[in-house]
Amino acid sequence: MPCAVYAIPLLKTAKAGPPSAPILLSYLDVVLQGFMQIYGEPGARGFMDTTDHWDRPVLDNRAAPLYPRHQKLEDKQRQLVDALCKDYGLNLI
Repeated sequence: MPCAVYAIPLLKTAKAGPPSAPILLSYLDVVLQGFMQIYGEPGARGFMDTTDHWDRPVLDNRAAPLYPRHQKLEDKQRQLVDALCKDYGLNLI
């Protein structure tokens, strides 16, 4: 199955933005859905393991998505994303 990976070089001056800036749950849903489709649950967990900034809050905007490319999750996918949020101690606001 083809897969596109987009990356930019890390600059010494690169910053993740203000520490209080939330991650959109609608964005996280799309990212994790992609990992699940390509790599299954282990891939989604691997993404969570290798990603920084889980100290940021996660804005629960699933009911009214703010991410313009949001996708509807299947029940099983939604349950896994919710479980991962809990397992990694993400602060949903």
